[in-house]
Amino acid sequence: MLAAASGAQGSKRPAYGGELRVTTAGQLADLHPGTLELDAGAAALRLRLLPLVFETLVKVDSHGFPQPALAVSWTASSDLRRWNLSLRQGVRFHDGAPLDASAVVECLTSRENPFIVLDYNGRIVIESADPQPDLLLDLATLDRSIYRSSPGGASVGTGPFRIAEWVASQKGVLLAFEEHWQGRPFLDRVVLEMGRNLRDQWMDLELDRTDLIELSAEEVRSARERGHRILSSRPLELMALSVTAPGSSPQDINLRSALALSIDRDAIHRVLLQKQGEGTSSLLPQWITGFGFLFGQLRDLNRARSLLALLPQEPQLSIGYPARDRLAKSITDRLALDLQSAGIRIRPLPLNEPSRDAYLADVVLLRVPITTLDQKHALLDLASRLGLRLSENVDWNQPEAVFKAERALLKDFRVIPLFHLSFSYAVSKRVRFYRAPDIFLTDSLHLEDVWVAEETAVGHIP
Repeated sequence: MLAAASGAQGSKRPAYGGELRVTTAGQLADLHPGTLELDAGAAALRLRLLPLVFETLVKVDSHGFPQPALAVSWTASSDLRRWNLSLRQGVRFHDGAPLDASAVVECLTSRENPFIVLDYNGRIVIESADPQPDLLLDLATLDRSIYRSSPGGASVGTGPFRIAEWVASQKGVLLAFEEHWQGRPFLDRVVLEMGRNLRDQWMDLELDRTDLIELSAEEVRSARERGHRILSSRPLELMALSVTAPGSSPQDINLRSALALSIDRDAIHRVLLQKQGEGTSSLLPQWITGFGFLFGQLRDLNRARSLLALLPQEPQLSIGYPARDRLAKSITDRLALDLQSAGIRIRPLPLNEPSRDAYLADVVLLRVPITTLDQKHALLDLASRLGLRLSENVDWNQPEAVFKAERALLKDFRVIPLFHLSFSYAVSKRVRFYRAPDIFLTDSLHLEDVWVAEETAVGHIP
């Protein structure tokens, strides 16, 4: 389908100008590399918009390998304690200031680091007491995006778009940066409207009031059958159950194990998710690690009931879920049926502010974005967002380190992975792609490669 879309659009040449209208349910108070979003929708939106405005010294390709970005080359000492990076020449911030070594040093040292950063004759020197074999992958994370504070106090980046207007949690306007080192993007501007529910987003798309909307997993199949143009990422979001106050007694662990054994992931995936994404018992997706299948755990009601029989009384649990997330509500209701069939009494509990009110429930249904394609950093970020603590004794230099670390995180069932979901979007007929839409197979919306056409040529897909 994607190949057909690309070929059908090839009869029109890319055009500069125009406005892309984007509508989302997620809401961002600001767009800044240092902001940590606890809400899943806001975190996912931040991940997709941030690379449009801010860039990193290094980027990671679709295979997880570091590639040049603001830094064009690098060398490392034999013990990996000293790295030298050469900056790309001619790069400017959105306020016109040049990107130089002093600006990079100031930006990187404004955050807590396991290393020191120095300006040595225009080159970036990074030194540490311990070896830093993953330094390039660390520098490629969005939290390491390079920015500077303008005289007015705003943070400016070097990306293909600059922030022209931002109304917290409501609206954002991004303008094309004419002096971008890769050339200006095709679009003149991107207008972002935030906080729109999925129903209103669909109405906006049908009435030609927007060009790109979010899709929930259960909508993708029917939208495609109705002829809409759909773009989906690989599975880059974890849906999981998290126990809010986990005990460490054998009874507590038996209860959580029974919880995990009672869930019918296949039925939920087939019916509620319409076969989108994939069921999982691992934190990281199979396509990133290659070992996700090793965490496979089939539903086993007999085993779950035998574990529950060891408890002094019938367990009663509340499961919290985001009140405004229709899919989360449907899945929570189905989970309640699965768990009740095993002998666990369940009370679904809608939470208006899940990140703040999670303590009100015994178990919370969470949706957590995967922020990088690097296994180690993806696992570290997931552990942080899920409130899990990694052992300090992990030897990351061992080839099986990530697998062992993930297994240790999951062994006592404080977090129970359920599904890995894709991010999906419906796009209007005006939207065109300079490259084939496989740009959406990773984690960013590369809107610098998008242009808009006011007319649809005969024979184009709807």
